[in-house]
Amino acid sequence: MIKKIRFVIILLLSITSTSYTSAAENNALRTEFIPLYNVLPDEIIPLIRPFLADGDVLTGSGNELIVKTSPERLVDVLAVVKRFDQQPHRLL
Repeated sequence: MIKKIRFVIILLLSITSTSYTSAAENNALRTEFIPLYNVLPDEIIPLIRPFLADGDVLTGSGNELIVKTSPERLVDVLAVVKRFDQQPHRLL
């Protein structure tokens, strides 16, 4: 009986620690350097900030953005950059 209880406790602890590790890995912040080709960081940073959470970092230098955020939010950030970092249309 004691062996069964001990086995169940060990099993529960291993499941709990595995799920905690997986959740921590999924929520890990990632730093990404994003080159800008047609806009300045000061122009695009206000458009990106609403997509970030507390604790995320966003700054710019030269022609590059530096973003520290979760992988899920990084997808949104890259979509905004792709949409707005385009050459302006030429009027004929």
